[in-house]
Amino acid sequence: MKQDSENRVLLFGGTTEGRELALWLRDAGIPALSHVATDYGEALLREEALPAEYGRLDAAEMENLLRTGDFFAALDATHPFATEVSKNIRAAAAAAGVRYYRILRGEGSASEAEEAEEIEARLRARGCFHLFDSQQEAADWLATKVGAVFLATGSKELKAYAALPRERLTVRILPGEEALRKAAEAGIQPDHIIAMQGRSSVRLNQALLQQYGAKFLVTKQSGKPGGYLEKLRAAEELGICFVAIRRPAEREGYTLSEIKALLRAQYAACVTPERREGMQEESRTEIRKESKGEAEPKTEAEPKKETEPKTKGKAESEAEAGKKRVTIVGIGPGETSQLTFAAGQCIAEAGLMIGASRMNAVAGAFLRELGLAVPPMVASYKPEEIARLVAESRAEHIVLLCSGDTGFFSLTKKLRRALADEGLGEPVVLPGISSKSCLAARLGFSAEAVSDLRLHGKKDAVLPVLLRARRVFVILEGSAQLSELRTLAAALCRAGAGEAEFHFGVNLSLPDEILFSCSASELREGALEAEFAALPPHALLCLYLALPDSCKARPLAPGIPDDCFLREKTPLTKRQIRAAAISLLGVQEDSICYDIGSGTGGMTAELAMAAPRGIVYAVECDAAAFSLTGKNMERFALSQVEQVFGHAPEALRDLPAPDCVFVGGSTGKIGEIFGTVFAKNPAARVVATAVSLETVSELSSLSAAYESVGYRTQCLQLSAAETKKMGRYHLLFGQNPTLLFLIEGDGTCKD
Repeated sequence: MKQDSENRVLLFGGTTEGRELALWLRDAGIPALSHVATDYGEALLREEALPAEYGRLDAAEMENLLRTGDFFAALDATHPFATEVSKNIRAAAAAAGVRYYRILRGEGSASEAEEAEEIEARLRARGCFHLFDSQQEAADWLATKVGAVFLATGSKELKAYAALPRERLTVRILPGEEALRKAAEAGIQPDHIIAMQGRSSVRLNQALLQQYGAKFLVTKQSGKPGGYLEKLRAAEELGICFVAIRRPAEREGYTLSEIKALLRAQYAACVTPERREGMQEESRTEIRKESKGEAEPKTEAEPKKETEPKTKGKAESEAEAGKKRVTIVGIGPGETSQLTFAAGQCIAEAGLMIGASRMNAVAGAFLRELGLAVPPMVASYKPEEIARLVAESRAEHIVLLCSGDTGFFSLTKKLRRALADEGLGEPVVLPGISSKSCLAARLGFSAEAVSDLRLHGKKDAVLPVLLRARRVFVILEGSAQLSELRTLAAALCRAGAGEAEFHFGVNLSLPDEILFSCSASELREGALEAEFAALPPHALLCLYLALPDSCKARPLAPGIPDDCFLREKTPLTKRQIRAAAISLLGVQEDSICYDIGSGTGGMTAELAMAAPRGIVYAVECDAAAFSLTGKNMERFALSQVEQVFGHAPEALRDLPAPDCVFVGGSTGKIGEIFGTVFAKNPAARVVATAVSLETVSELSSLSAAYESVGYRTQCLQLSAAETKKMGRYHLLFGQNPTLLFLIEGDGTCKD
């Protein structure tokens, strides 16, 4: 990779982390241009001899700059509250075909974040902490109060406080010409303008607040760079009211250490050998800080220990032939002692490691325990991005880290596909210890006959699998799922399985590992509230769910009893019809299904129980019926059902191609519905019911038309009768005859 204009990055800054990143880019030898909004921001960068320009740009101007500057990437290190600017940068980068990276602002160490939360709680208990979503909300609230206000929110936000008397306001702004002009335009008295740069200590904050007699301190939740903790400490000690503007949520992005590692990997060829060695040591220092939450002095990188010679395999031969060696490694449940020998050996030989932050921390800790040097690491969990990084890297051996076992709810399948799409060879895969194996060892159960499910990401239906298999293992998302688990417990109780055993494992193998248990009936009644409340925010949860031998509960489907459903005025397809329809459809456990005209939700529930690892789209155009379907899905804890409100076929257009479709209601558009379904998947199986002669005639014509072009068709007439006790006698009561029409393609049929 040559160091020319096509390898430049454009850094949008104006923040502390932006300046830090600009300095790092210069020292790393990565060509970059910094763009800031104000002349003051440019002056700060020019003082460090950094290439910079300033000016406020709209999205079109940003796009033009990215196109004409031949930039490789756009780094967005603007303020977290500058959401509109970030939106424009993202749009401009997409339009210009340039990669976009959002730089996340650090919250400080874990201890600092915890202290900030504790101070907020103490202030809140005294009625002295108020959190608002916008500047205007804060200003409106302050208008109802009396007392001097110290605004530390920046010059751009002053217009929100226009309704407050100017004599109440003291503002702290940056010492730039634009900021001073805005303060003057807002009518702020000159002796109430504090123009200064940088974080202030607790004592300086206190001195300023006392000098101006402030009763309210208004600031943004700006994290460590904005001195948020110091302001909290000052407000608490002085006993004044703290008003905070909530920081906009940022779900995706890179910390400074992560973006440095990513750029370091991409620009490795641009850097001199001497500087590259320094960058690797810098990477090791940053990883130490991340994993321990504190700074450590830099140490000399120790050489890797020699490993025993071994027989050359396919991977080594390819490496000698000039090909990259890529290994996907399962790191186990999280403790370094749970790494397999092969995984540890592979990590020790890596030239570059890529994985989510937690995986990287485990691998880094393992190497440090052995006294080995930590290679460059990139934090990423997106398969396409990881594959791109692998393709661009010059490292000979790249290790991709996955949690747990590579064959158990793992990223491995998607990684393989993404690597193949980049034209890379087949990776070596080293499995690890799964959370299921770990929990089985802790609880003493045998894992081979236990079905595996997940309530994490794409959710599976637990109830039907448990009633059929009687033992399941479930991957969970976290403590926020307690209400969902209570819904499952209630469904089990209704199915006669109140004694079902819930065994939870939290942070398995880690120092803070926890195990706790209860029955379904206990969980339904409120058990484990305290245990879940005490869990850390990012706890790793899994669940072993078992029916004891004494439990006589049996599978509900196919043919769920009619009296299991909540009923209103909406019709319900009778159980005999539902059972026959499921048989005709041939639903597989991972099928994608449509229930068109879901009504009460009878067929939706049947489809969901037949496809516990698939997904069911329940389409309904009547509001009352739509609501009733949702209630019954919650009643059976069928979390893989997606409801779609609207008329078919219009409501089907954005849905994925189905495998199985049941049509219980068509509002007169049965032909269009069949056409839409088979356009999405020519091999779909569709079953429609008919009870009126008109519908029978229409479906008969459709069947004949589809059969003439190669589709397979079948018609089944059902007439069921059930007994009811009348005195001493059991009398048969018949139902209306129902016809079921099946039309099935083989993927090669002509429309």
